[in-house]
Order: sequence, then structure tokens, then C-alpha cells
Amino acid sequence: MVIDSSPPDVAAHWFNKYYRDYARRGSLLDLTGFWENSGLSQVYPQKIQNLIKVDGKMYGVPLDIHWEGGVVLYNLRVLNRYGISVPETWDGFQLMLSELKSRGVEHPIAMGFADAWPRDMVFTAILAAVGGSDFYQDLASGNARWTDNKVAEAFEVYRDWCREGYFDPSAPGLDWQQALNTFINGETAVYFMGDWACAALKKVGWQPNVDYRADFIPALPGVTPIAIPDLEGFVIPAKAANKERAMEFLEFISDPETQITFASIKGSTAPHPNADIQQYGDDIQRAMWNEAENRDWALPIMWYFSQAVRDRFGDAMYRIWEKPSEVNISEICASIDEVARG
Repeated sequence: MVIDSSPPDVAAHWFNKYYRDYARRGSLLDLTGFWENSGLSQVYPQKIQNLIKVDGKMYGVPLDIHWEGGVVLYNLRVLNRYGISVPETWDGFQLMLSELKSRGVEHPIAMGFADAWPRDMVFTAILAAVGGSDFYQDLASGNARWTDNKVAEAFEVYRDWCREGYFDPSAPGLDWQQALNTFINGETAVYFMGDWACAALKKVGWQPNVDYRADFIPALPGVTPIAIPDLEGFVIPAKAANKERAMEFLEFISDPETQITFASIKGSTAPHPNADIQQYGDDIQRAMWNEAENRDWALPIMWYFSQAVRDRFGDAMYRIWEKPSEVNISEICASIDEVARG
């Protein structure tokens, strides 16, 4: 691995399973002291620190956040054409899909899974809506299993949507940007995609809350909603040659003004509590941040699992997609669980 054999002084990284594995095997520099000496440990809320902490220690520093799992983009041009409102409840969300299809949007949901991760995001959103914060975090931590009822329920929702023909049938050949094009041209009206897609829509002249809206998927009644950030930042490899300069870089990216500048360019959210989103965010970004602040946080569900689990899960999602009426959901759950329990 480059991070061990010829490492850079700093490396951009998501705070996923690979990050945790690198930390546990000694490939990353322990930055707990940096957090304490720079005051970050007193500034950042625990919900952010907990996503970076590995066995009680910090090995990275955050730079920006995208809302990834559980985010839905709504094509207001299409919805307004048919007099359909953005849903506020789970039942309303299901009704919206049915109404769109019945009114001529043959395949309401955009999707592209030439790459695996956009398909993961569909399931992550459904699981968040069905399982809520407690179950989602239990599955991520290993305290719940893939054979539990909430997982099966999420797969059943996905299967129902496949049966109903809600997904764009060209999805297997599309990447996320090509799938976004079906959203832009009005072929589809709903897209499970991270909020970076909002930045892409702005680039083609779409206006937030006029042409599109992004929001967290409504949860089932009685379910505690959860926010699922794509948290990105930097680490220092343990064998970095210039650790002092690397620390200076971490100080630079930890500055609220640096984060505001970066987020303004990228269309993301600055995680530093003193980086006021009112200075740079649009109405959608501000609304999602305000909502997320009142929720528990966890990373995208597949960030907690090995590649073997992700591969088995991906196979299951494709099998359901291809032949939804022939797949045994219990067998699929057991198959994924077998690999996860390893």
C-alpha cells in the first residue's frame, strides 16, 4: 500500500472502514494530541468526533461534509407540472411515486449503477427511513444483523419499487452524472444522490427551491430520523517524511475561513462550528444543516463493512433489480450476514 511504502505527507480520506483499518494497523499518525492542543476537541460536537474516533483516538481532521445517505433530490419542474407536492411523510413519498408513474412519468426514480456506490445509496436511504437512527447505528456497529427484520423490510421496499418499474431501466449502463441527465431532461423526477448533485444542477442553471429541492427522505411513523454525512478530511501517514509541515497543513484546513472557502467552491458544508453556513449556503443547504443538527449522525452504511460484504450486498441488489419476483429476501439477508459475520 502507498500509505505504508511511499506515503505522502498528508492524504485526503473518507472516514470509512479503510480509514479505521489503517489506524488500527499503525499506518496513520495518532492526531489526538493535535485535536487537544489546537482546541478542536473542545469545538467540534461529539457527533462529528465520534465519526473520526478509532478506539478512543483521533487519526484525521475533517474538511467538509456532503449529505449522502437518505438524501432525495426532487425535480420540481416535473412535480409542479403534475401538481404534486414534495412529500413530508413516508406514505406521501410512496404516493408520490405512484402518482408520477400513473401520470406519465414511466420510471420516476433516476439511478445509475455502472458504479456500485449509487446503488448503495438507494438502500441506505430506505434503511434510514425504515430502521431509523437506533437500528441503523446498531447494524453499523455489529449490534444488529443483516438477518434482522428491518433489513428485510428495507429490501422489500426496494423490491416493490423494482416490481413497479419505478427505476430507470437504463440504470446498469449509467454513472451518477448520466443518471442526473435523466433527471435534468425530465425523464425522471426523483434521485437518491448526495447533495453534490445540487452543485451540478446549479452549474446548468437550475435554482434551488425553484427547479429542484433536496431533502432527507421521510421516515416511517414512529422512527427516529438519522442524518448520514459523507465526512471527508485529511490524515497523516505514520511514515510521512515531513510531519511538522503536515501538521501545519492540518491547522490550515481546520480554520473556519478555509472551510468556508472550500465549501463555497465545492458546494459542500463546512463542519467547523464557527464556519457559519449563513455566509455561504443556499436555502437548501441551510435547511438541511439545521435539520441535521437535531439528528443523530452515522456514516453511509457500506462505509462500515468490508469489500467482501459490499460485493455480496451489490450482487443481492442486482439480483432483486433483475428478477424481483423470483428472489427470496430471507436468503439474500442470510447470505450477506454470513459474510459480515465472517
